[in-house]
Amino acid sequence: MMGTKDRRFDPLPRDVSLEDLVPKDGFYRRLEAELDLSFVRELVAPLYVGAGLRWTRWSSSSSSW
Repeated sequence: MMGTKDRRFDPLPRDVSLEDLVPKDGFYRRLEAELDLSFVRELVAPLYVGAGLRWTRWSSSSSSW
């Protein structure tokens, strides 16, 4: 039998910053400094319409995804 799971998402504390959580010498900070991904936004722009994805046959509610 399929049941439901009660979930409670407490609000995040206002004094938490992602900048504070990522180590200053961490891998992802070094990667961001070296890797230029500025071309990606222009590359994927045709895939988006307005504020959302354009409709595809896979985004239909009847799909098996």
